[in-house]
Amino acid sequence: MQQVIRKLPAKKGSLLSRILFGVYTVILLLATLLPTDVISSGGKGWISKISFDNGDKVVHAALFFIFTFLLYLSGIVKTWRSLILISVFTGLTIEIVQHISGFGRTFDWFDILANIIGSLLAYLLFARYWKSF
Repeated sequence: MQQVIRKLPAKKGSLLSRILFGVYTVILLLATLLPTDVISSGGKGWISKISFDNGDKVVHAALFFIFTFLLYLSGIVKTWRSLILISVFTGLTIEIVQHISGFGRTFDWFDILANIIGSLLAYLLFARYWKSF
């Protein structure tokens, strides 16, 4: 597994990695900005059986880990600062739009914190395995 992870930077900036980042970004925006009743499964699936306190924060961290990971692989950013700033700005913008949209979503500082944690964990992965920034 470590060999696969170490080879990922060779794909950095490829057309496939840019397309994956674009598609994921659209999915992320839809999942976080649409009204919850539009994307809810009604609680009948297996995922609804997994529940714990602040589980949505784990989801936020995971979503932004993936977002930051794909942003890095897309080759769009050149420095670690821009990687983190774009990720944090995206999370903050999503929370602001949720607040003003009137779709039943609310602004939550802890969601922003979870987003930042997910982004930083992705960066730590890069720093550990690739030392590319």
